[in-house]
Amino acid sequence: MKEVANAIWRRATLLGDISAEKALILLGDLLELKRKLLVVEPQDPYLARALRIAIEEGVTLYDALFVAQALVKQATLVSSDSEQCKVAERLGARTLYIP
Repeated sequence: MKEVANAIWRRATLLGDISAEKALILLGDLLELKRKLLVVEPQDPYLARALRIAIEEGVTLYDALFVAQALVKQATLVSSDSEQCKVAERLGARTLYIP
């Protein structure tokens, strides 16, 4: 949620291609979508493992959280970040890199 909200902020402030009013409408739509369709999983169960990965692999905690979740859930990490995929693969996760 915060990443999409940040993208909306970026469009309104840095790019200036949408108004503040449009940004608020988009945020409202996002929150409604979350309420109806999305399940947002808590990150707390992955934080300790992610911090270890971030320290040992020299990546951000943010990137490491997705790697940790993929490892714990034995899921495929889908990412457009090639370095994140390399780290995940080194640690034994399956990855799907989308350039």
